[in-house]
Amino acid sequence: MKVSKWVDMGQDVEVEIGADDIRYALSEAFSRVIQDPLGEAGPTRKDVTRALNDIATFLNALTDPQIDLLNLGQRSAVHAHLLKTAERFKIPGGME
Repeated sequence: MKVSKWVDMGQDVEVEIGADDIRYALSEAFSRVIQDPLGEAGPTRKDVTRALNDIATFLNALTDPQIDLLNLGQRSAVHAHLLKTAERFKIPGGME
């Protein structure tokens, strides 16, 4: 008797993501989390987590040479904004 079985090899792969892919993903992320103009149901938890994943993918895709294109003031402003935004996600009561 033969039995077929799916085996997950758990292999890490690297996939090249182009600028157009990122632009589309961010556009989709934004559209998923804004309130519907007709007043229908707002975004779901899945919508928000998918949007956050798309944003994280974008930020991780930026290379050090791309970041180096920013002047010190711009880098400082981005750094301050990301820190402020990260604080919004901090778990109340210090549980992390």
